[in-house]
Amino acid sequence: MDQENIEIIHESLQRCNRDPRFMDRFYETFLNASPEVAEKFAHTDMKRQKRMVAASFYTCILAAEDVPYAAAAIKHLGEMHRNLAIRPALYELWLDSLVEAVAACDDVFDDRVEDSWRQVMRSGIEQMLAMYAVQG
Repeated sequence: MDQENIEIIHESLQRCNRDPRFMDRFYETFLNASPEVAEKFAHTDMKRQKRMVAASFYTCILAAEDVPYAAAAIKHLGEMHRNLAIRPALYELWLDSLVEAVAACDDVFDDRVEDSWRQVMRSGIEQMLAMYAVQG
């Protein structure tokens, strides 16, 4: 992964985290993206879920930098999602919802920032989806 994209997303994430509404915006958008998404989270502890997803952003960044333990964590997430019957199409809704939240919370959001988020997160998504082909 291009180091410039990693730096852009890391700096953007720092800016987003300054906005206490960042994760709420993300989940509001994501849960409204599809009835299927809302159903998947119907019985979820959202405080805990938000902490896990916030950590996964950094995990994706580290995996994009080829940090071995991060790649293993991404694979584990893929296995969990496969076992939870998360359809691959939902990942695009997730990414679109994330980018929408970033656009709302990052005061220097532009096309470069969006492209960096999409590239780095899509790299993690692709690694997770690879686990769908592995028999558990």
